[in-house]
Amino acid sequence: MSNEIVNWIKNEVKKAKAKGVIVAVSGGIDSAVVAALAIKAFPKNSLGLWMDIDSSQESSRNALRIFSKYNMKNIRINIKNDFDNLFKTIFEVPDLYKDVKTYENYIKTGIMPEADKSYLEDPNIDLIKGNLKARIRMSILYSYEQKNNFLVLSTSNLCEDEIGYYTKWGDGVGDIAPIIHLLKSDVYKLAKELDVPLNVINSKPTADLWEGQTDEEEMGFTYDELEKYIKGEKISSSSKNKIELLKLKNNHKKKNIPSMR
Repeated sequence: MSNEIVNWIKNEVKKAKAKGVIVAVSGGIDSAVVAALAIKAFPKNSLGLWMDIDSSQESSRNALRIFSKYNMKNIRINIKNDFDNLFKTIFEVPDLYKDVKTYENYIKTGIMPEADKSYLEDPNIDLIKGNLKARIRMSILYSYEQKNNFLVLSTSNLCEDEIGYYTKWGDGVGDIAPIIHLLKSDVYKLAKELDVPLNVINSKPTADLWEGQTDEEEMGFTYDELEKYIKGEKISSSSKNKIELLKLKNNHKKKNIPSMR
């Protein structure tokens, strides 16, 4: 299985007239498998990026294990402080421009109006933060992609793609997608073939976007149930309804931007 994918990666890179490939390594099994495939395809022209924004210790250790296992050239970036400051800037910026009087008072005195911190009470704050993290990481990844003339390898698998389980304009994008045709169980099989470290294989799947987050808990059903649904096999009506609701909710992620053109 790996040889077929590796050959495909090589051909796609050649067609794009690129020099190699780059992958965001999170410490999870999907990015580990894609990193291993990258090294097989381009031993000298593969780059792994680990971008730490409140990453768990387990994910951080696993990312380092992956780099070490495959002797992969890597760049490790900790942007927690930058992210925290950016998030506050986005949601706590005082409204200097709500009227002329407020603006002129600021120009005259330099005193900022009181920051609005009501966003901290938003029930979706973890999700908002998580999606911003994913989009920032992808922006960084593409900066290195352009600098090196590499192609970005997507780490999405078939299960995630089926229900749109990724951040739009974040971890759901890439130049080529080497494992998007594989079910999660196939990814595990490929991981064993590629000798992915057991610590990675045995870790619970997580996007690591907030503390304690796991894929299956957030989705509300297991990968096993999702695979059975994709294959047309019987699952509980509760899980089936949750899957179809999520597909409907995330359908916009898989379509081109609607327009009147």
